[in-house]
Amino acid sequence: MKKLFLRPEILVFVFTCLIIVGFYHQVIFNLNEVIFAPDGDGIKNYYTYLFHAKYDTNFWDFGGMNYPFYEHIVYTDAQPLLSYFIKIFGLTGYGIGILNFLMLIAFPISAVLIFKLLKHYGVNTIWSVLSGITIALLTPQLLRLTGHFSLSYSFAIPLMWLILIKISSIKGVKWSILLFFILFTAFFTHPYLGLIMSVFGLSYGFVFWYFERGKWKNYLLKIWTPILSVIILFQLMVGLTDSHTDRMKSPSGFFEYYADWGSLLLPHHGPLNSIVQFFELELSEWETWTYLGFFTILIILLAIVFYVINIKSISLKTLFNSPIGKIYLAAHLVLLFSFCFPFKFELFKPIVENVSPIKQFRVLGRFAWVYFYVVSIGGIVFLNYLLNKYYTQKKLIIVFYFLGIAFTILEIIPVHTQTAKTISHSKNSFKSEYLNDDLKQLVDWTNNQEYDAILFLPFTHLSSENIFLMGTEEANYDAMMLSYHTKLPLMNTITSRTSVSEAIQFHNLFSPDYIEKEIYNSIGENKKILLVRNNDDLNKNESRMVEKNDLIFENKDFKAYDFKASDWNESTAFKEVKKQSELAQFDLKNEWRSDTSDVWFVYDGFEDSPQDITLVGNGAFAAQKDKFVILKDNIQFPENGKYKCSFWYNMRVDRVNQMAVIEQEFTNGESSWVMIHDMRKTNLIVGDWARISFELEITDDVVKTMLFFPPNETENWFIVDELLIQKVDDSNLFKEERLNGKDYLIYNNDWIELNSFSE
Repeated sequence: MKKLFLRPEILVFVFTCLIIVGFYHQVIFNLNEVIFAPDGDGIKNYYTYLFHAKYDTNFWDFGGMNYPFYEHIVYTDAQPLLSYFIKIFGLTGYGIGILNFLMLIAFPISAVLIFKLLKHYGVNTIWSVLSGITIALLTPQLLRLTGHFSLSYSFAIPLMWLILIKISSIKGVKWSILLFFILFTAFFTHPYLGLIMSVFGLSYGFVFWYFERGKWKNYLLKIWTPILSVIILFQLMVGLTDSHTDRMKSPSGFFEYYADWGSLLLPHHGPLNSIVQFFELELSEWETWTYLGFFTILIILLAIVFYVINIKSISLKTLFNSPIGKIYLAAHLVLLFSFCFPFKFELFKPIVENVSPIKQFRVLGRFAWVYFYVVSIGGIVFLNYLLNKYYTQKKLIIVFYFLGIAFTILEIIPVHTQTAKTISHSKNSFKSEYLNDDLKQLVDWTNNQEYDAILFLPFTHLSSENIFLMGTEEANYDAMMLSYHTKLPLMNTITSRTSVSEAIQFHNLFSPDYIEKEIYNSIGENKKILLVRNNDDLNKNESRMVEKNDLIFENKDFKAYDFKASDWNESTAFKEVKKQSELAQFDLKNEWRSDTSDVWFVYDGFEDSPQDITLVGNGAFAAQKDKFVILKDNIQFPENGKYKCSFWYNMRVDRVNQMAVIEQEFTNGESSWVMIHDMRKTNLIVGDWARISFELEITDDVVKTMLFFPPNETENWFIVDELLIQKVDDSNLFKEERLNGKDYLIYNNDWIELNSFSE
């Protein structure tokens, strides 16, 4: 027994556990009493994981959000395998503690695996112990403890590396079978965790096969087969169990959040961060942070110098033909992918749009994590090589190593201290005793009512990857707590790649009162919806919704209403608009009508620009998103005041991921962006077209107004039609059009189906 505890891997595990206890002592002994993140993705990921375990009746369906459609579990980041495990073993009451424990125990497990990798490559035991611990603690995945929990398991990549070594060096298929099940678990923890491990494995198998083609079975057959099998099986299982149609076929973000050298070389914490701040160096996007550590960067520079000095005696072929050289090459292939190379260049961008598997990737910077582990471990292997080769310089190399480890510790301390501070201050609100008094009172009251679902304001619906409605962090938290403690599903949604057609129904729920709300056909007549709001500000549509319904509960922080479809989705306003249309007998330009002949407006149907896809007529405005695009220049207004600008944007040509900007030039010669409108936040969608609407103000000092779209990362085309600018509170404009076999009344550029409300 004494010898067992003196084994170096046991010492690595125990010592790393002690360090974790030292950093996280405030939470480590009460893991079920705290949540690491009370907002953002963190609280959502706790909620989906725990709601699924406690209330859902099958593995695949998540019933907590997106009522009445619900959602597939894979799109909720609920760690379905872990969630299912705590469900079948009756551990939901300890679910938060179990998840928190797994995230923290990942560090000592990772340290042991890194130790084993270092020993495999011949590093001496003392260095392997110290380096295993420090590399594990410096991992870029540490930052995922504050929200992206399913990506925080830092042992995943070292484990993948060890299994790949076993597969390529041991006969038989048992390690390939293990790889299959490890990857299967990873994909059902978080698809991106599985993808990162898979890309690493495919790169490893390809590089080793390239140098040892006689062993193709060891690399292509025994490595690629289980990896590709898991990917295909995962896609099949999700596809066959997903009843939601019309998801975006490719997620957004391929050309966003990719890594660069700043992601790897610039410290975001630690003693060297002051240098970054002093020189005002710009850190890369948080999602891409993969800081290698100063010690590893020095080793890389030392290795480059060493190679240059010995270039005549060490060929590149010899270098890359070594075991560690091959893994370095494989890691660099993954690194290039994390850099979005070569796809970020104009010549190669079309490849992404035309090759479906590539389009499934997003936030490529995460793939740089593979490089962190490989280059960190490889650096120690290189130093160990120098230690054995240059005996006369042994003391110098040892001093260099221990100074490097000491400095690494100085970099580890602040990032873990900050993380520990961040994750330790929030009580586990999934326990009712930790709810604030007003929220607990609302929960208790709701549990005594008979409702089928909750609509919480301010309202959030994320994300169809095309359009979204954005509430507030406080409302999202309150909504999820109310839902969890009452077992009632939310109409609110914070998941990924939701069905576009489902999202449209939620957006149109907040459309003007003369628009019929299609979502009631999906909900059903007999379902009762509880409308709840907190004290956050509401937009005008949400305020109108509150005013339409009867208040039935109130305390300091919350108000609840009996949400009646008959009050919110009734035809009075529709009939009034039709009546106004009948009275609008003055014919104006471009087939518009009004109740007076003196109406100022600017209209452009873009008929001078023929397009295959149009909303009205034969013309529309088309341009590429990566260009600076002026939709309307030098708009001249008749007088000061508020004006409304609206147009229609086609959602199917490409996603609505653009900003509309109003720029004004003033009498003093200066110009300013006075309005920036996120066009994804539309509240009226007809067919494939989203109505974009916003207001602007004209004052005495405005001499020129321009409406334009700033460029973004993709060169995809977009189409806009039916631009209308009119004075707010002026006479209304009307005309009629037909679209997709339906007749519409156009009221101030809002399309209203004439057959609405069964007329």
